Amino acid sequence: MNINLRILNYLFVLVCLIAGTSVSVRAEERTFTRINSISELESAEGFIVVNEYYKRALSEWEGTTGFNSVAINLDNGVVTASDKVTTLKVEKNGNYYYLKTADGLYLSNASTGNANACKLKDVPDETSKVEITFFTDSVNVFFAKNVKRSLLYSDNSKLFTCYNSDYYKQDV
Repeated sequence: MNINLRILNYLFVLVCLIAGTSVSVRAEERTFTRINSISELESAEGFIVVNEYYKRALSEWEGTTGFNSVAINLDNGVVTASDKVTTLKVEKNGNYYYLKTADGLYLSNASTGNANACKLKDVPDETSKVEITFFTDSVNVFFAKNVKRSLLYSDNSKLFTCYNSDYYKQDV
């Protein structure tokens, strides 16, 4: 299976300027600006995750292993979408973070062996802990527990999920 992954090199984390109340909201009703540091991320009311190269953002949960994606437009730091996007928040937990949906569910790594999968949980656990690292042009969202994975986007499946972290910063 040929998976074209380009995420963290091109991944934006964008702050939502207006807080949302549901997991998915219409992006065209909001303005998003790029977050450039962990302190900006921690103080953000909410954010969306974007793959800049493929111009895709997290959309609704697909039901089992990850988030569907939605096409977006990027214009001078402003993101608009033709469909719903998911907003997330971070919760600090020591040296780790939890990614929490507007509905109060926690993103977790459900990968086993070679299977790539995320899961939404009511209560965070070890598999919900992520390390977030900012680089000049990217952000690494890394699940260090369980089978190590990064939150990545596959252009083949149009899905954001916990893929093998070896794909991080590779042009595959």
